[in-house]
Amino acid sequence: MERVTFLVEDSNDRLSCLLNPETVVMRRTTGVRPRESLSGLISADRSGDNPLLFTGAGTTTIELDLVFDVTIPGSSIVSQNVRDLTQPIWNLAENQQRSDRMHRPAVCRFIWGKSWNIPGVISAIAEKLESFSPQGIPRRSWLRLRLIRMQEQPTSSLLESEMWPVEEQQTAGIAIEQLNLAETTEFQNEDLFSEIADAQLELPENANERIDLSAFHQTGDPYQWRELAQRYSLSDPLEWLKSLSPGQNGINERQDSGE
Repeated sequence: MERVTFLVEDSNDRLSCLLNPETVVMRRTTGVRPRESLSGLISADRSGDNPLLFTGAGTTTIELDLVFDVTIPGSSIVSQNVRDLTQPIWNLAENQQRSDRMHRPAVCRFIWGKSWNIPGVISAIAEKLESFSPQGIPRRSWLRLRLIRMQEQPTSSLLESEMWPVEEQQTAGIAIEQLNLAETTEFQNEDLFSEIADAQLELPENANERIDLSAFHQTGDPYQWRELAQRYSLSDPLEWLKSLSPGQNGINERQDSGE
């Protein structure tokens, strides 16, 4: 009978389990998240459902319950401390591996016969010790761990490739050398910047009303007048009313009572 084995990618160490698990729990969470802004969650309308953001990714986890017992009859185990068997698996959750950027947990493969060969990292582990000797040495261990699956990549370090893809590690110089830019006519930078500075959006046709009313007609929210002023490069919102007559902007001329 083939036993569950953890193959450590960095050192090629094989950590075999004493007994195979009776159950394997797999969970999958999709990459769906609530939409957020700098101020927090984006509120929804009256439907009661928050707007979602689809990131196009997800997470697959595998949970195992393992049993280690040094008092099993007929076993060839020499040690009387069950921690000697579980400590190497426990160390897989420690940040003992050194990369160029930080310490990280070891990348391992969950192997069980020919049906299971999953690379990942142990994100959580818990151990329950039982059957203590008079000297306080544990002889039975119930070990529960959670493994997060990683993508298959033909690289020496799967974790570094996951966190920092190769495309993002390219230098700016290499990226520029790969571009084939066509020759263009020479132009003056001063003329270019002057054209950009002069290019401003013209006021819309509904500029004959207050800017808050225009914001309400365009967006349904009169409090969006600041965004509207920014869109048309208005440093002073009163510029929106510069071409209005006193009767249009709500200001009525007062006449003397004697006239």
